[in-house]
Amino acid sequence: MNQMTNGTTNRKYHLRKRLVGAVAAIATLGGMLLMAQVPISQAATAARVMTNSNLRSGPGTNYAVNGSASAGSSVTLSCYQYGGGANGYYGYTTLWYKTTSGQWIIDSNIYTGSSKPVTAACSTTPTPAPTASSAAKTARVMTNSNLRTGPGTNYAVNGSASAGSNVTMSCFQYGGGASGYYGYTTLWYKTTFGQWIIDSNIYTGSSKPVTAACSTTPPPATPTVAASGKYNTAIVAAANKVGNGATGGKCATWVETIVLRAGGPSITLGPSTVGYQTSWAKYASLVYSSASGQGAWSNVQPGDIVQWQSGDGTYIHTAIILSGTSASTAQLIDSNYVQTNTVYRGTFANRNAYYTAHQAPYMIWRVK
Repeated sequence: MNQMTNGTTNRKYHLRKRLVGAVAAIATLGGMLLMAQVPISQAATAARVMTNSNLRSGPGTNYAVNGSASAGSSVTLSCYQYGGGANGYYGYTTLWYKTTSGQWIIDSNIYTGSSKPVTAACSTTPTPAPTASSAAKTARVMTNSNLRTGPGTNYAVNGSASAGSNVTMSCFQYGGGASGYYGYTTLWYKTTFGQWIIDSNIYTGSSKPVTAACSTTPPPATPTVAASGKYNTAIVAAANKVGNGATGGKCATWVETIVLRAGGPSITLGPSTVGYQTSWAKYASLVYSSASGQGAWSNVQPGDIVQWQSGDGTYIHTAIILSGTSASTAQLIDSNYVQTNTVYRGTFANRNAYYTAHQAPYMIWRVK
């Protein structure tokens, strides 16, 4: 409900309560009733329940329901507190009363004769209600999914979850990005069994975390990197046969062709650019990930493949390392850099500056 609606509802709420209170006051004056006035806010007060109402463990609808009160019954109010706003019989309010039985009821569901507090303020505040992010949550698995030892596809698979089953998540952590049923994400959940599942394969009702953050980080995964790439030398040789300015076409297609010419596997990264990093894992071993920090640049060899990819797949590029073992010294070759469809040689640093500016981290892969 927006503020304008709440404001209109609040005015109706105050007016309705005041009108009913005014009628009662006029009747009292008409009878010339004279009596000593005890401040109403200093004692417990009885109130009529105007509609069937939940009683709660605290002043807000985010507190647990622990009872009910029927329309026409009475409740005795011991103190008040402002809490979570909600609509009721008289409209919207944030005013709540604690009853003498220790339960809480919203002011807009009872008749007190006033829209203002009619008891003393509560001297203690109830324990805050648990928020959605502080407790374990159950989610439905939308597609057959791997469970892993950590938050990333570079962690070992140690179980599986079938489509239609449920998993209970204890905490979340951002880790290695991957594509799933709902698309690309870096959000992972740790289950109550200690295994990890990617958010894009489960239904939680939100694309944001729905549990508390994990307090500990799992040990880094050990990337599976060959001591010496099986196809690296041949990949460099095949790439160097292509001159600068030659027509190469799309970057990923060109790299797939070079790998095939080098005697490597037939690689198909797929039509969806958001899944390129996941697809490379089928054909290659991870050498280094700029997003998760897994691996090391010192392990990079000529012939390794660099894959940049933004989260939504808008900015994506594939290239081959020709020389160098650091981000500042590496030279590469690629096709279709910034949509030219031609082959060029250049520095890794130059390409990386462009894609980093467009939130496109990279992974370096070694064809296996």
